[in-house]
Amino acid sequence: MQVLHRRYLTLFAVAFTIAIPHIHFELPIQIELSNELFGIAFKWLWTLTLALIVFRIERRPREFLQLRGFRLGGLVEAVINLSAALLLMVPLLRMVENTTPDNGDAEPAALWIRLAGAITAGVCEEFMFRGFLIEEVGEWMRSRKMAAVIAAVAFAAGHWNQGWIAAFIGPGIIGAALTIVYFRQKSLPLCMILHSALDVCYELLH
Repeated sequence: MQVLHRRYLTLFAVAFTIAIPHIHFELPIQIELSNELFGIAFKWLWTLTLALIVFRIERRPREFLQLRGFRLGGLVEAVINLSAALLLMVPLLRMVENTTPDNGDAEPAALWIRLAGAITAGVCEEFMFRGFLIEEVGEWMRSRKMAAVIAAVAFAAGHWNQGWIAAFIGPGIIGAALTIVYFRQKSLPLCMILHSALDVCYELLH
């Protein structure tokens, strides 16, 4: 594939990744699949598509997306950073909890579906926002830090269904903390583990 075509493909992938949380998909009535399971399947499919673009079409090495291990000390530091973010986030969310949209009496999905969704979010969203967006946009802008700001804002905005204020306080602060972990520890798998663990704990407690 020609270089120009690869760039257009990557540009489309970046734009679609940012747009995904704002697109409402309707399944045909003939397909008997819950919205939760469809969302899980779609996130994995798009993550695999991005991986194909990065590693097969662009022929990047695994290290391009910081797909490497991490030290125990790095894990401890990351947990401390994330804990500090949670301590900051919780009281702020309580201040704006009345602005969070009410979901009414919607029946929650089965626990196994919610846990699968939590793990999917941890792996796929980190690949999309912390890995793909930061590194691809960072190359174009010649600044990974500026790309990280864009990715963090896109990550927070992607949780708009929680209410815009709550999205930028909750996911916004957590996303910023995970971005710091990504830059300091240079390990995308570590961010995936922390994100998944945080979401799993949330589902178990609720």
